Amino acid sequence: MFFGKKDKHANNGGKDGSSKRNKTTEGSTSSTSSGGASSTSANGGALPPKAASAPDVTPSSSSNTSKKDVDKYHVRCCDTCVSILSLWKKVSKEVDVDNYISTTELAQHLLERVKSGGSVPTYGLAESIKKLSKLLKEYEKELKSIGDRLASYLSSSRKRRSIAQHNARLHVQLRAMIEASGVEMQRSTLTTAETAASARTAPLPQLVTQRTRARLTAADGFRFWQKYFAELEMELVPFESLLSAYQKELGVALDSSDAALLQHILDRDMIGAVTPSDFNNFLKLFGNIADALTNAKTLYSQRWFHDFLSVDEVMRLLADQPVGTFLVRYSRSLPGSFVLDYVPSPGQLKTLIIKSCGSSGVEFVDDDGHAHMYPSISNLVSTQKDILKFPLMLDFLNKTWFCGSVSTDEAEKMLARLPVGTFLARFAEMGRFAFYVSYVHRDEKTHERSIRHASVMKVPSGYLLDLNPIILPTPRARDDSATSGKAALKGSREKSVSTPVKPAFADKSNIYSSITQLMSAHPNLWKYNYDPDHVPKLPVADFKEVMNERLPELCGPLEVDGQGTSGRVGDYLFTSTIATYPKGTEGYNIVCDQYCVVPMGNRIVFALADGCGWGRRPREAAIRASRTVIEQVADRTVQVKMSDSIEIRNALLRSFNVAHEKIMEGKEEFWMAGATTLAAGEVIEIDSENGEWAVIAVCVGDCKLFVWSASSKTVVDITAGNRLHARNAKDAGGSLGAQKDSSLPDLRNLGSYFWPLGLGDVFFAVSDGVYDNADPESLGMTIKEALDAAGGAPPLLHQKLAAVAPLEQLTWSQLDNSTVESIKSCYMLWRIGSIVNKALGERTDVSIPEAIGTALIENSAAVTKRTRDLMEGDPTIPEPADHRAYPGKMDHTSVVAIVASEWGDTDKYRTARSGGSTAPPRQRATTTFDDTSTSSADLVWSSEPGPIEVAGANLAFPEAKTIMPFDLGYTRVLNGLVAPAPLTETRLSEVAAGGSFSTYPLQATSDDKSSKLGDPVSTYFVAELTPTRTLCGMSSGLHWGKPAAISSKLALTTACETMASLQGKLSNTRDVKKGLLKAFDAAHTAVSAEAGSDHTVVMALASACQLDGGSWMIHAASIGFCKIFHWSKATGKVADLTWGNAPLSRSDPGGRLGPYKNNLPDTSNLIFRQTVCAEGDILFILSPGAYWNYDPEILGLTVSEAARTVASDATTWTPQLKDDWRCVKLHQVFESLGEKSPLTPWRIAEAILGHSEAVTAPTRRVMEANPKASEPRDFSQSKGKMGHVCCVGIKIGKMSEEQVASSQVSSIPL
Repeated sequence: MFFGKKDKHANNGGKDGSSKRNKTTEGSTSSTSSGGASSTSANGGALPPKAASAPDVTPSSSSNTSKKDVDKYHVRCCDTCVSILSLWKKVSKEVDVDNYISTTELAQHLLERVKSGGSVPTYGLAESIKKLSKLLKEYEKELKSIGDRLASYLSSSRKRRSIAQHNARLHVQLRAMIEASGVEMQRSTLTTAETAASARTAPLPQLVTQRTRARLTAADGFRFWQKYFAELEMELVPFESLLSAYQKELGVALDSSDAALLQHILDRDMIGAVTPSDFNNFLKLFGNIADALTNAKTLYSQRWFHDFLSVDEVMRLLADQPVGTFLVRYSRSLPGSFVLDYVPSPGQLKTLIIKSCGSSGVEFVDDDGHAHMYPSISNLVSTQKDILKFPLMLDFLNKTWFCGSVSTDEAEKMLARLPVGTFLARFAEMGRFAFYVSYVHRDEKTHERSIRHASVMKVPSGYLLDLNPIILPTPRARDDSATSGKAALKGSREKSVSTPVKPAFADKSNIYSSITQLMSAHPNLWKYNYDPDHVPKLPVADFKEVMNERLPELCGPLEVDGQGTSGRVGDYLFTSTIATYPKGTEGYNIVCDQYCVVPMGNRIVFALADGCGWGRRPREAAIRASRTVIEQVADRTVQVKMSDSIEIRNALLRSFNVAHEKIMEGKEEFWMAGATTLAAGEVIEIDSENGEWAVIAVCVGDCKLFVWSASSKTVVDITAGNRLHARNAKDAGGSLGAQKDSSLPDLRNLGSYFWPLGLGDVFFAVSDGVYDNADPESLGMTIKEALDAAGGAPPLLHQKLAAVAPLEQLTWSQLDNSTVESIKSCYMLWRIGSIVNKALGERTDVSIPEAIGTALIENSAAVTKRTRDLMEGDPTIPEPADHRAYPGKMDHTSVVAIVASEWGDTDKYRTARSGGSTAPPRQRATTTFDDTSTSSADLVWSSEPGPIEVAGANLAFPEAKTIMPFDLGYTRVLNGLVAPAPLTETRLSEVAAGGSFSTYPLQATSDDKSSKLGDPVSTYFVAELTPTRTLCGMSSGLHWGKPAAISSKLALTTACETMASLQGKLSNTRDVKKGLLKAFDAAHTAVSAEAGSDHTVVMALASACQLDGGSWMIHAASIGFCKIFHWSKATGKVADLTWGNAPLSRSDPGGRLGPYKNNLPDTSNLIFRQTVCAEGDILFILSPGAYWNYDPEILGLTVSEAARTVASDATTWTPQLKDDWRCVKLHQVFESLGEKSPLTPWRIAEAILGHSEAVTAPTRRVMEANPKASEPRDFSQSKGKMGHVCCVGIKIGKMSEEQVASSQVSSIPL
């Protein structure tokens, strides 16, 4: 599984967080499955697929990276590796650092391989070297900051984790470099790898294999690793992959508790992966694979076993214990061994190393050097009862809120962004018998937050609590130039955190028998236990299922354009999305934000995804991700089983894993998938009696989650800090789906979140299009202006800024990312809070969530208006960089707002806005969710849905929009010719035109006559025009001959007749979708009844309807490989409305009507799309024989030539590259046609048909001269593709009276 308890170190990734004009997803390598995640339960998963090689282009053509830069970064990497190795080897005798050393050596070896190549590396490798240089520098800096204390640092479980996770990131980056190196590397298995003479000359896979063999000393482990992981080129195996292999080896499935224990032992640093050393040590400790887990469970059931305690923690815990007290733990310095610690005499501590000898038992050596063997550790303990009298049985060591040796500064950082009532316990920094309880407190009068530290002293009768808070002085700014300053600061801190003086009077009521009893005695102060993943373990209220009702589902905006959509359920749920980009741009036409919300009684499940970049792939990724989370979590059977907050968090993490897999599903190559950020979670009832609710969420990327408090009227950012992992404004910090050079997700900022809610509090999730327009830098403000507006900086931040420069002189570029985010957070919370409170004071006619959501959306639209107006006035102008003159950031903008309340019970929070008085229920005209809105609820069609309508029900579709009534003021129909003459077109005035013919060669027949090969033409088209609606269609038989032509015409005419009969029933856009699908079903039935199974057809239908308001909307549907295009009069651009329907090969249509299998149609590539258009735009449909001749590969272009035309970094032919190139080429053709006279459907058809005729002419002449010759397949020599060519186009809009009077069908030779 990719996602787990602690994974914030996946490397790179991308979402464009600024203007999305000409943007692509930023490159990345993610680090989860290969070493950046861990999981609390077994949820399935697999090793990520091998990443494809990087694009074969030089840095100069695709990047700012030159060969000189590459050499520079290469030298930096090598120097840093040497420094890191020296640091590790200093402590290698005290602590096991073999895995760390091997990682750095592997980096060094790979860099030498790259350098020895002697040529400029490929683009992907050059970028990887830059990333590796930065990662190594961070690594070195962290290690050097620890200095001589490195060994003790690694002995701390909590602190060691960050080093281990950093090491995992380095492993994954190295894997990406190997993939991108372009060097052929032969894989070597464990059994066939030969020992190399030198590690410096060994091939990389051999090098890794040697290390792996050296670590797997247990015979069982070597055989296991050889069987399941011999082909791996890296030494980190995702835990879920190992778990799967382990279960296969045992032949049984482990339950969640067993899997969690196995992961706890194997992945103690929570990196989400297992090394050969980890697995080998597990077997050394617990025996062979068959018995190891059972033995581990037995050991963990013993009260005296205390897991991964550090030496410092053991000394503190045993210091005041009676003689004979003991514990057993793992050894850190000798992996694969245990340690027995006991108190032999007062004030002394003795430590014995217990060596595990596998099935033989355990062994330890006494002070005299004699070895003693025992069958097991339990047997050793029971045998030595005279020495080992009292097992240490502290009840808090296994609690997540006990954090061991944590300083006061660290504790405050850990609690800084957590809700009031969150607490942790820790050892005091001075004093052997003291503890601190650090917790988040809020003053009841001022509502100010602070972090307090209560002291706990060990006394003979138990533990004494002193709740008098320790108020720590603010540390002074550090002066690196003055030694005396350092000493003064050190002295100040030591005084401030010293153990408090024992109070003169100790009330016995403040003495508790145990730490756990002490913690539970103050539930009002300490409500939420600290958890590394910010989600405390709390029981939640039982799921109150809504019986006998269909749950409303708000999903959108799906495929609607930038005008957006909104929805609401009752008075407690509101959603809205718009695009603030200029109209006519791709960013406006294709909205990549997607939301989905399902209220389920006392639980509301939500998901908000923001596709990374522009276009259909990010939108598809966002739709798949948001829908998948809902499918996985918003299920009654799942909800019933979840009884605490951790189970909810884990369910969300599992759904993220499935969402990533869903995004990648069906993609032949990883780059075919898009990427998206994702925030998802539940607003859930915690305690029904006290009205306590909470939001539990998981987020990756740059969506943010806020809470508005009804009591304090303040806004809290519960995802504060999730932008710290971003490298620049265009980097989201993480995403699901494909990255630039990897199929792994980018989980650098994957995080889980918890925040308590009271009745009336409002939770709202937003995409970056909302909060970026509350960003002071995006608004063109200076740092001083931002802080002044927000009421000043907090004291610590103010001191930090003052140490850099006077506030008036500070610029954003002078500060580090963390400081910038702190400043922006101060301003953002003030601004969003102001917007929310103002809206709630003014908009009393709508619900609280709707008031909040609408205000935030309108703010984004208003802030970006100046830039939008400028770019709509002149589309050639790039987005201005001057944020002071043109403030804000255009983007896709979404809000999901939810009030904490059980579905249908809004009376409890109606007083939130009025401050106590009961407000009357607010009335609203409609309640919108899914397809139950009033505009479509009255539509009842008698016919049962056919197979295509059933398949189409799963296609994404936004909320229904009202269309103008069907008007029969005039009706004009243009049909294809039954037996078209060569190069002949039919047209209807200037509003519609079509043509079809064959580009195959002439072929002699038995009666000495000649005809086109494949005649008669099997394509057919229809165009129908009425004042408020137009219909355009095309069909094509999949075989040659008269039966194929008859089937083609029958299918299309039946479909058009069906649409004509339904026009009076269509009242909104959802009805149009239903009508088109019914038309397809009717065509399928007709073809199946009249034609044989060899005469299936493909078909495309497009209907343009006038909306209520004057604008128009195109509804496009297709099965098979006909393509529908839209030419915009405003921009001159061409859009492919059937993107994604490309078949696997030119002989496979991907879908078809007619009796395909079991008399059912093939709906594999059934597509339904819609887009807003304008009068004067042109809708046209092409058969494969037409658009194949606008295929760059068929026209003899190279990949690089085509990619250069569309500014793509593709290195192989892809459907997207071809689709993009085709649209650009058609735009160029139409642009040249428009220079002479206005573009019309007739001129489009003339150009496309004529082009196909001309391109295929040389091949046709060759085959006519040699009738036995086959059609050439080398497109570099013989361009074009012969076939049945068809084009039909129609102008959108109402015909003028003059056009109606003069319109007539005519046939014109081209």
